[in-house]
Amino acid sequence: MRRLLLVALLMLVSLGITRAEDRPHDGYWWNQTSDESKVWYIAGYAEALAHATDQAILKCVIDKNGGKEPRPGTNEMFIYGRCPTKIDDFTGIRFSQLRDGVNEFYKDFRNTPININFALAYVKEQLRGTKSAKQQEEDLAGYRRKAAK
Repeated sequence: MRRLLLVALLMLVSLGITRAEDRPHDGYWWNQTSDESKVWYIAGYAEALAHATDQAILKCVIDKNGGKEPRPGTNEMFIYGRCPTKIDDFTGIRFSQLRDGVNEFYKDFRNTPININFALAYVKEQLRGTKSAKQQEEDLAGYRRKAAK
């Protein structure tokens, strides 16, 4: 619960709660956000993603255990587990490096209408080097098509 409150606080701070805005979180929004707020936004995003992954793993374990939650301090998570949950984290990536990558991503005018979630995913994949250049280009073309709708 404390983690969820921290995520909510970070998101509110980074989005500028004092001014209500209904703008989409895309390159136009990103380019008008301060560097410090960008890092806070990424930190909140990463924390929320980690929390969602934890919750998905716990739900899977509970489901495989007949609806019974594993006892704290035991290895029941592993005994009942083996849940195939893809962990999509930011391990080994500095938030400032990710910020700089997203800044570069949005320098291309064709990318400015793309949602920040897709930009973060794209840059993270570039930093990880887990996809071929061709696959990255296909992903980017898909993001651009989606943003154009």
